Amino acid sequence: MKAITLTNPWANLVATGQKRIETRSWKTAYRGTLAIHSGKTLPVWARQAIKERPDLHAAMYDAQGAPPPMGCIVAVVSLMAVVKTEETADWHNVSPRERTFGDFTPGRYAWLLGELQRLDKPIPCKGSRLLWTLPDDIYEQVKLQLCPECLKTDPGVPCVGCGRNKSPAFPVFPKGVPAPVEESEATINKFYEKRKSAKEWLEKCV
Repeated sequence: MKAITLTNPWANLVATGQKRIETRSWKTAYRGTLAIHSGKTLPVWARQAIKERPDLHAAMYDAQGAPPPMGCIVAVVSLMAVVKTEETADWHNVSPRERTFGDFTPGRYAWLLGELQRLDKPIPCKGSRLLWTLPDDIYEQVKLQLCPECLKTDPGVPCVGCGRNKSPAFPVFPKGVPAPVEESEATINKFYEKRKSAKEWLEKCV
């Protein structure tokens, strides 16, 4: 299973269904299941943003002042599509609040996330840059917490297997976006090999 490491509180926003678009300076050919890993540390820029923005502070700390799990796999989503951020400019279903949680500057990419399953028990795991593959033992632990019935349940309806409401997939896609496809490991690795030296792959984004 592929995974991506996000800095909190953005990882928590994805895990709680409040953020359905992850913006990046780079694109990926991968589509399909994606584990969300919350970064173990808070960079200076993240701490400053949390300090200045009440919405991010609320996403970072609960009523008792406790932060969300860090250094853990916190959720699994489906990466539905990746489009240029400028293509989302007139999408009526991208709320102003959603836009404040990402960097939609032209020239970047919007990763559309759907089919969220939040893990009841976050799994400690070391993260990495770009997309990375879960270690086998972590993958097995993640699978134990996923409900197969959720995949058969309509969005917003309680799952017959676990009772949780399934997070809706992104409801509107621009014309020409292909249906999600699981790319082969070889194809993904080849894609990364071509691009890994590019500066944009090393840039961090919110």
